[in-house]
Amino acid sequence: MPPTRPRRLLAATDPRSSWATSTSYARSAPQLLTCASANCPADIRKDCTSRVEEVNAQIPTVIFRAKDASGADITAVKVTMDGEVLADRLEGTALSIDPGEHTFTFETAGQSPVTKKLVIQQNQKDRAEVVTFLGSRRPPPVRRPSRKARLSPRPMRLRARLGTQRILAS
Repeated sequence: MPPTRPRRLLAATDPRSSWATSTSYARSAPQLLTCASANCPADIRKDCTSRVEEVNAQIPTVIFRAKDASGADITAVKVTMDGEVLADRLEGTALSIDPGEHTFTFETAGQSPVTKKLVIQQNQKDRAEVVTFLGSRRPPPVRRPSRKARLSPRPMRLRARLGTQRILAS
């Protein structure tokens, strides 16, 4: 085993390390997985495995449900958290989320997006959140030419220059 590896493994078990005091599961996970791998010595792996369990107990989870205006469940919903995709569709499973304030956006075809701001608490498990899509997305307004524009013959200037020739438009 190279001399730097034991130092790296011991650093991963240090409770004062940045990953141990972080509230970001995404930053902690790589260190925890390195620490608890089968390649580590048994005593270090045992300590790391108990730390993995401690961190997993602190990671909050949320279960999102989406409904349309009639109350029917919708699963084809893309969920973003703070601008990053969290789930491509809702399947009724708990999603692990870092604690803190987050902005969630829910999108489904033919509906206006729904945005929700939530404060996620550490240790909170299986928090149920229901999102309701109230109506269909409004299409952009159709711009119609004014009555004056519809009635005024635009090709007149062109016809005047061509004399008696007729212009056929396709």
